[in-house]
Parts: sequence; C-alpha cells; structure tokens
Amino acid sequence: MHFIKKIISSLAVCAVVAVSAPLAGGSSLNAGAAETYISQCREMIELINNYRAQNGQKPLKLYITGCDAAMARSQEIVSVFSHTRPDGSGFYTILEDYNISYSVAGENIASGFDSVESVMGAWMNSSGHRANILSSNYDYIGIGINDGCWSQIFLRMPAASSAKGDVNNDKVINAIDASGVLQYYAYQATAAWFEQTDSFIRSADVDSNGVINAIDASGILKYYAESSTGKTPSF
Repeated sequence: MHFIKKIISSLAVCAVVAVSAPLAGGSSLNAGAAETYISQCREMIELINNYRAQNGQKPLKLYITGCDAAMARSQEIVSVFSHTRPDGSGFYTILEDYNISYSVAGENIASGFDSVESVMGAWMNSSGHRANILSSNYDYIGIGINDGCWSQIFLRMPAASSAKGDVNNDKVINAIDASGVLQYYAYQATAAWFEQTDSFIRSADVDSNGVINAIDASGILKYYAESSTGKTPSF
C-alpha cells in the first residue's frame, strides 16, 4: 500500500489549567512494538540534537510524559490528520490531558513515512517544521509514532516546584504518582535517553537519597494508603 505523505507544523503559546490523567506511553505497547518505539525515539532525538548542534542550539530533552502525549496524538492523526483534535480542540489540549504545564508548545505531525530518516528529512526540508526542530524556544520534546503517523510535541516548561511525592503536580498524591515513578525507573534501566523534568526528579526522590527507584514508588503508595485511612502521612 502506498501512503500519501503529509506533514503539518504548528506553534501555540498559551496557558494551561492542569488536570489529572494517568500515564500511558510505551507501557501501552506490546513488547515488540515498545522495543521498536524506544529505538526509533533514540534515533530521532539523536538526529534532532545533531541538527540543533549544527545550528548553535542546545539539545532537547526527550520528555517521558511528553512522549505519552505525543503517542496519543499520533493515534489521533490516523483518523484526523490535523492540529485540531478529533473533538475539535487544538492539539495543545492533549497537554492538559497529561497534566503537562508549559509556557510554549509546538507540534509537528506527519503521515505516510516508514522511517525516522525519511520523516526527519521531510520535516527538515519544510521551513515551518525545521523552525520547530531548531527553535531556541524549546527545552523538551515528546515523540509519538503509530501506524505510519508521527508526532513531535515541543515544549518549554515553566519553573515549577512540585510537593514531594506529587510527581505529576496535580496537588494529589496517589497511585498515579507511584506509576509515574515506576515508569521513569524502568526507562532509566533500559532506555536512559528518556528524561523527566527537574521538578519531577525532585518530587519523585521521596527518600532524598539521590536515586529514584521502586523504593520511592513504594513510599508514595504507603503515603497514599495512610492518607486514605485518615492518618497523617509523611515522607
């Protein structure tokens, strides 16, 4: 089957009202698909940062939660190839769904490309997409890949300080936070090129030992369990 190749670029600057949403990301893929996705993300972030270095820009960080959002967008554009989501809202509302606070956001999307090299070549040969990839406005990127559809979400993150244990900064400490810590721990063990924000790192290290692992997730779950029974928990 031959795909009609399509690429679109967009930039948005707006404020976000954060809402709570579960994390998805690579954990929603089967083992083979997840391995392919992780490998393609590594290839793409290396290409992006090589291009940025050649143009005097600092590297982007591959943001785990941003990848969750970009994966959701890559699934949406299979049916609606647009920066407008299937529900009629702008692409940036996906960031609200994943509780991502930002000051600037941009998106590149593409359809019909079968490799990182081919889609990156098309984006870099398009002025709008190239501008997003090389922009000094951004610090982080999320990458989504699904059924020949590709999404890049570019982000500048505001200075933020989450409470210890509240890794998604939704003012509630619960099992979703523990899940986020475990996801980060799993990526660090197998695919360390996936990163999180400084705010996430500070809030996830609940035992303050400089290491984020399953013990921190367990501490968050214990906190959640105690608060659910009326106790006054602490880390």
